[in-house]
Order: sequence, then C-alpha cells, then structure tokens
Amino acid sequence: MLVTLLTAPALAQTPPDAGRSLPVPKTLTLNHATLPIWIDASVAITENGAPNRAVWGEYTGRITELLQKPTSGGCLEVGPAYEETPLPPPRGTLDR
Repeated sequence: MLVTLLTAPALAQTPPDAGRSLPVPKTLTLNHATLPIWIDASVAITENGAPNRAVWGEYTGRITELLQKPTSGGCLEVGPAYEETPLPPPRGTLDR
C-alpha cells in the first residue's frame, strides 16, 4: 500500500501525449482589454500591406508610419518611446 501512495504523484506528473497539440490562436485579448496582446502575423497586416483594422481598431496610425520606414537587415528601427509623468503622485511604499 505504501508503494501505491508513493508512486501516485509521479504518475500524475507525466507529460501529455506528444502527438496532441492545441492550435495557436490568431489573436489573444485579455478580459476587459480593448486590444489584443497577441496578434498572429497572418491577420495583423492585410494583403495590400496595411494594418488590419478588424484587429487593430482605430490604432493603426503609428503602425502605418512604422511600416513605411525602410528596413535594416530585415528589421524596422522603431526608435525610443517615452511615457512621461511630470509629477507622479507620491507612493506610500516601493510596492505601490
């Protein structure tokens, strides 16, 4: 009986069948989010090279701007992105 109890957790931790796999979603949106956090390349850009408004919504301006830039080694240089808060509210602790 002791052997049965000690081997049960080891059996429960065996990996799932390697032949089974779940499909990767085309988009992934978190609850209460307005835009997806993951967009598959096959749906992100339309056939004519423009951002897919069905996926991106109205936020295609910056994406269009980036797609019009020349590539360097297959990459686009996005440049720096800043979000400044001139006078952030004081925090009570480092955790907040």
